[in-house]
Amino acid sequence: MRARWIAGGIVLLALAPAAAMAQGGAPAELRLKWASPGFAQSRSTPALAAGGLIGGAAGALGGFYVGAILGSDDDDDDLDFLGTGVSVGTIGEGLLLPLGVHVANGRRGSYMSSALASLGLAAGGLLALEAAHYDPPAAPIILIAVPIAQLAASIVIERATD
Repeated sequence: MRARWIAGGIVLLALAPAAAMAQGGAPAELRLKWASPGFAQSRSTPALAAGGLIGGAAGALGGFYVGAILGSDDDDDDLDFLGTGVSVGTIGEGLLLPLGVHVANGRRGSYMSSALASLGLAAGGLLALEAAHYDPPAAPIILIAVPIAQLAASIVIERATD
């Protein structure tokens, strides 16, 4: 049990800089770069996509880990953690993917709109997976298409609300 709390603390410490940057606590050299006029013109679709991919991966992995800790117990069943981990990982990915795009955009768009759209797409993907009974060929297509749709929607919303 003690190892879980230590590992959870390490994950929180690893995610704290990203949270601080999202709240405006970025180091001065990054704030100056983001505030410079040249940076506003240099934001490209690959840069926004990279920010979204980094944010989405951090949210999915961090969320899965936190969910796995919350969902596990000390009995003999080794798979107790899986359902909670996947659920919290989906929420983490749905929230941090648009945050990554928002930060890469210099925090100029609407994060709230992007996050709501991303969570809506995630919920729609989960419903589609349930309707497909998690069976191929539909399930892998849904699992690939939903994050791509979330990333595209986040980029479009960030640029439209700039």
